[in-house]
Amino acid sequence: QNQTQHPAATAPVMNPRPTSCTETTGLFKYFDDVGIVVTTNCKKVALSTEADEVKCQRTIVFGGGYIVRDICPVTCGECSGEDDGLVPTEKPTAFTLEPTPAPKPVARPTLASPGFASHETFSFYVMGDIPYLFKQDLTLIEQLQDQTNTLDPKKEIFQVHVGDIQNPKRTQCASSHYDKIAGYYKTYSKLPNLILPGDNDWNDCPNPDQAWQYWQNNFVPFEQYWSDTSDFPSTVMRQAGQQENFAFTRGGVLFLGLNLVGGQTNAYVTEADWDRKIDNDIAWAEFHMDRLNVGSPRADPMDEDYIRAVIIFGHSPRGRRFNNFLMQRLYNSNLPVVYLHGNGHTYMAVQPFLSDGWSNYWRIQVDQGFNAPPVKVTVRGTTPEALRSSMSINGGKVFPGGFIKLDRRGGLYDGAVATDADGNPLISGVGG
Repeated sequence: QNQTQHPAATAPVMNPRPTSCTETTGLFKYFDDVGIVVTTNCKKVALSTEADEVKCQRTIVFGGGYIVRDICPVTCGECSGEDDGLVPTEKPTAFTLEPTPAPKPVARPTLASPGFASHETFSFYVMGDIPYLFKQDLTLIEQLQDQTNTLDPKKEIFQVHVGDIQNPKRTQCASSHYDKIAGYYKTYSKLPNLILPGDNDWNDCPNPDQAWQYWQNNFVPFEQYWSDTSDFPSTVMRQAGQQENFAFTRGGVLFLGLNLVGGQTNAYVTEADWDRKIDNDIAWAEFHMDRLNVGSPRADPMDEDYIRAVIIFGHSPRGRRFNNFLMQRLYNSNLPVVYLHGNGHTYMAVQPFLSDGWSNYWRIQVDQGFNAPPVKVTVRGTTPEALRSSMSINGGKVFPGGFIKLDRRGGLYDGAVATDADGNPLISGVGG
């Protein structure tokens, strides 16, 4: 059977010249409590194969010069302006002519095209460095119980412990301790939990090889325990050969969990072992960024799989080679990048690469779990309802882009005191 090639099949589709663009004004909360009113115009990103679909984005410039690109949260209709250097999508080079159906009325999207506009708002929790002492076991149980009692399972999706579930000098990293902590989560938490290793759970133990086996037996893949009550565990991928590392996407955000422990190298965990872990961390992150076109100028911001931010979990700020990889890979992307970790025991929010000109990267150190509740991070969705919701916050951060906020939920508990690396209070006479 002969196929007839349409005479225009090899030419880019030319849309009628757009004539107008919708201007929007929105209130964004940036940093702590600084309200900045931003007025922006939708700007054409690329022509679609459909003459009446125009993909639009807006460029937001915050007061400090921070530039963020986002999908226009309004009906763009037809947007004027240049195509931002992107090539119009081409039709296939050949196709079979078929009878032309009667034209159907085109339904214009109310905010953005289907796909990207389908993301719902969701939240997750992050804790770390708990429990070090027996009384901290009780605090952990209370935190999990309180969380369960107020849980909204449609909006609160998962929780991450960023490592250090013990003081190894007290527990000697006995197998019974790993079993006990896993039991607390399985008994008292209704959220799927992901747990990363800390140095106290592995390389600072009396026998790191043995401790590592205990940790793996209990916490890889820990999230699957909740697979009967949540669809979240089915979205989590684990890295072959370094299964403590995980990855998943949700709401247009790429999430990465990595083995980035603190502590010291020793006869069991050598510098070569550490280098291999970092190599695997980089390979894991690069694999997912490549397959999802993260930060690529060719990524389609209207596609359901478009990645608009990267959130990373690890135990410590250690890992210079990985940080350098991140900056080289995402420096020019304008994507918000947030790294959440523990190890330091006191809350900290810093931009370590400001001097290098990378202002979209934030490193957040969470409080030791005994001193403060788990932080709650909310990612605003892209549905019409989500885009009308407020992102203001007291006692936390709203990150570049205005759609990710971190809530410290009151911050330090009354009477909380700083602790040393073993979890001991740094005030004379206070015991544990």
